[in-house]
Amino acid sequence: MANQWQEAIPLWFSIRVDIVSILSMLLLGNFCILARTTHDPIMLSMLLSNVLSLQTMLIGTINSYIAIEKNMVSIERCLQLLTVPQEILEGTIPSNPDWPEAGNVEFKNVMLRYRPDTEIILNSLSFVAKAGEKIGVVGRTGAGKSTICLSLSRIVEIF
Repeated sequence: MANQWQEAIPLWFSIRVDIVSILSMLLLGNFCILARTTHDPIMLSMLLSNVLSLQTMLIGTINSYIAIEKNMVSIERCLQLLTVPQEILEGTIPSNPDWPEAGNVEFKNVMLRYRPDTEIILNSLSFVAKAGEKIGVVGRTGAGKSTICLSLSRIVEIF
């Protein structure tokens, strides 16, 4: 769907530019016909030849503006990253006696589905990961490995 819009918008834009160009050529062409006796014919012919290149110049100018705008968005994002406060380095964090030094992750009969109207993806999942343990999750495609990570990071809520 997004690809269809990416192709349709430039076509919509070029049709609008064509209409503006045709209307300006029509108006200036009529002006040149009506003013052929009172104005210099060389100037009128130069006017007509420059109006014919109006469409190309207009599309080129606007495409250049669009390219500059796209590139400036990247620069703006980079500048915003410079204003993000840095994290405190390890060892400089003041100790809090209420904060646990090591944590455990415990799942007890976890059930998860992506939406209320879909089937259960994780059904009665239980495990304990103690502090400092390295855990590997192995399974076939569609077994729920990524879903466990999504539930741990609370991207998908457990019910």
